[in-house]
Amino acid sequence: MTSTHETLEELSKEYQDAIPADLREYRTFEWYLDKLCDEPKVARNAHQRVADMFDFYGTEYDEDAGVVEYELASEDPTNDGENTFYGRVVHEAIHEFVNKVKSGARGLGPQKRIKLLLGPVGSGKSDFDRQVRRYFENYTRRDEGRMYTFRWTNLCDVIPDQDPADDTVRSPMHQDPIVLLPQEQRDRVLEDINEELDAPYTIRNEQSLDPASEFYMDQLLAYYDDDLQAVLENHVEVMRLVADENMRRAIETFEPKDKKNQDETELTGDVNYSKIAIYGESDPRAFDYSGAFCNANRGIFSGEELLKLQREFLYDFLHATQEQTIKPKNNPRIDIDQVIVGRTNMPEYKDKKGDEKMEAFNDRTKRIDFPYVLQYEEEARIYRKMLRNADLPDIIVEPHTLEMAGLFGVLTRVEEPDTENVTLVQKAKAYNGEIDEAEDIDVKKLRDEAAEKADIGEGMEGVSPRFIGDEIAEAIMDSMHRSRDFLSPLTTFNHLEENLATRWPTTSTRSSARARSTWTT
Repeated sequence: MTSTHETLEELSKEYQDAIPADLREYRTFEWYLDKLCDEPKVARNAHQRVADMFDFYGTEYDEDAGVVEYELASEDPTNDGENTFYGRVVHEAIHEFVNKVKSGARGLGPQKRIKLLLGPVGSGKSDFDRQVRRYFENYTRRDEGRMYTFRWTNLCDVIPDQDPADDTVRSPMHQDPIVLLPQEQRDRVLEDINEELDAPYTIRNEQSLDPASEFYMDQLLAYYDDDLQAVLENHVEVMRLVADENMRRAIETFEPKDKKNQDETELTGDVNYSKIAIYGESDPRAFDYSGAFCNANRGIFSGEELLKLQREFLYDFLHATQEQTIKPKNNPRIDIDQVIVGRTNMPEYKDKKGDEKMEAFNDRTKRIDFPYVLQYEEEARIYRKMLRNADLPDIIVEPHTLEMAGLFGVLTRVEEPDTENVTLVQKAKAYNGEIDEAEDIDVKKLRDEAAEKADIGEGMEGVSPRFIGDEIAEAIMDSMHRSRDFLSPLTTFNHLEENLATRWPTTSTRSSARARSTWTT
């Protein structure tokens, strides 16, 4: 057994190895231009970087389904499969999400839209959103995902009223150093690096400096008689930018608050009251870039339960999407570059869907349906993962127990088949791939019928995996209390059926009848 000192040394070494070697190194702007010539992808925008991230961790093409499965979700390689996603419909949703990001990377339009994950409670949309943010952090720590920003230095040497505490100021919007060049010179640099770029997209950047940085640039250019090179050499340092949700850097999550306490400054930023006495209220240096859109720049903005926000509060998203700008109070517009992801449940979506006053917001939204799993064996893998990640008691889960629970859930989600001589259970088995040629069941026809019949889509209603997982846990504890060293399908089924009416009253009548088919099957 190693000593505590040796263990601490080992942990410290692992921590150091996990930090990018150049994280705390400061480079010149000239070094950055050379870096762009060697590695043009360093200057990618947010959609391009996120799109490349999905491919980086591996892909597998399912030719039968016509869907790309991204190992980021299907294998979870950095966490040994702890957070994997199952089911054809789920991977179809992820495939659609990535396609929209990749279309945005090419500048085809979706870069100006909210990617709205729509699904019932417990369908996994929040887990997927979190997975994307975690992998974006991991990707930007790797050489393949590198991005850079800059900081202003030695400002007090030139600007007389500059607060000594602000002698060195980091780019408040984490902007790419390329924005320090005027547009004409910037375009020439980008034209050169695009000739060397090996990617399906073109790198562009037409952003303006944020107001504070623009103020510093104007002051410094005036001091150096418009000598841009002198400004860049004496007052700009380039630094590595790593996305970090906890640091609110290039990743930001936003949650709705009480309607009476919602304030647009949570999105766009507010005055830094500690600086008003020094600079004055109208000075751009007195603005605090702490809004969610500011923090998410260059990365991912994640809006939880987005449609629970008041209608007026959602107006800030209109310019953030279509024009890719934000408008803080008493400040000019600020350019932003980020993948905006929203999540919402069915009731909020149905409520806003028919609201004519929401037409502009809906037009700026790309909906991605994130339904429940419709293959019961894939559903069983969800519960198996849950047990694998938990401290499972010394108990044996009998064969077919989890598959039975999975079929229980699927039967509450699929639409009744219109095709003659096809029962609900047969349809569930067909979806699971158990197609007997003698039965002559056309799965595609069943899917098409369900798509026309369902209110929004098949799998968007029914019993959630979260409910079934809770009941499996209760059944395990019940078996332990009865001194049983096994969990049987019957015990699990009884817990599911007994608690269905309490937890899911809106679907209990239909679900109970269907659930009994599970047990008889």
